[in-house]
Amino acid sequence: MDERLTTIKGIGPGREKQLHKLGITNITSLLTYFPRTYEDRRTIYRIGELKSGMTGGVVGNVIAVQEKRPRPRLSILEVVIADGTGPLKIVLFNQGYKKNFYKKGQRLYAYGKAEFQYGSMQMNTPQIENLGDGGEPDRGIVPIYALADGVSQFVVRSSVRNWFAANHELPEILPAEVREVHQYMNRYDAFKMMHFPESSERYEEARHQLAYEELFVMQSGLALLRNKEQCHKGPKMGPNGDLMAQCIENLPFSLTGDQQRALEDIRIDMEDERPMQRLLQGDVGSGKTVVATLSLLKAIENGYQGALMAPTEILAAQHYEGITEVCGNLGITIELLTGSTTKKEKERIYEGLADGSIHMIIGTHALIQEGV
Repeated sequence: MDERLTTIKGIGPGREKQLHKLGITNITSLLTYFPRTYEDRRTIYRIGELKSGMTGGVVGNVIAVQEKRPRPRLSILEVVIADGTGPLKIVLFNQGYKKNFYKKGQRLYAYGKAEFQYGSMQMNTPQIENLGDGGEPDRGIVPIYALADGVSQFVVRSSVRNWFAANHELPEILPAEVREVHQYMNRYDAFKMMHFPESSERYEEARHQLAYEELFVMQSGLALLRNKEQCHKGPKMGPNGDLMAQCIENLPFSLTGDQQRALEDIRIDMEDERPMQRLLQGDVGSGKTVVATLSLLKAIENGYQGALMAPTEILAAQHYEGITEVCGNLGITIELLTGSTTKKEKERIYEGLADGSIHMIIGTHALIQEGV
């Protein structure tokens, strides 16, 4: 899947350079360059069939091109097309530079919302494609891709279509039993339905399947990393002791059920010899700092030192004040270390950390600087 784009029919050095503008550099990045939206072109309407408020696509020949400037910094480009059943005015705002793109007699496809305004049927800023001589618009549910200057929908669409025409399978990632349980289509069909869906239902099935696949790969990788890390042994703590109990008594509130459950999960991990890997998540004011403080105290009463790092000096100072208040009578030494701590104070704190007289250190990224 790392093959060059030039292995696809119709892609030469020039078109490859165009696709590079979109960040598409190989087959994998092409297939994963999913459409930003879709157009239902299963029906191509005659201009005379359009009704105000209706969304659809029409084909017509350019009969007039005019640019208007009703006021400074506002350009209105009007391109009128007709197909024998009536005219349609295509209105483009502040796109006067496209005036030379459109010539009388040119055959265009326009897709958008039709509105009857100012005595005529028009589309404001529709999707437009130049069909050339005798060309026909794509039919069915057509992908619309995010583009860059100099790259057309045709370039991306034809490149993807030609790859699918020449290839008929993709390597599977999900285990067979997982695909069977979820009744997933094969991976090739899932990617094809993302680019050229047969129906909105098939598109949703493919989107769900590929999203599941992405999460499956990510979670599998994280599980492997976690298992690898947990092969190492870490400090094994003893049961909760008096420090934690005294701190809980000092709190001006009772622990909530969620806080107690989080602490229990942490206790189990800390009393195991496998290193703990946890993310403590909660809304502002939910008590994450209390849970962290009690966890640090568990480490301290087992003969270790505790560190709490905050992203800013203000937050570190707030944590220091709050933790000192509830831990003040526990007989432990707590210090604050930030970038603005004086050199003399830093040296004193470094010595206290080295000889173990400081039990808990609270600070900013200064905690992970060389010398701490």
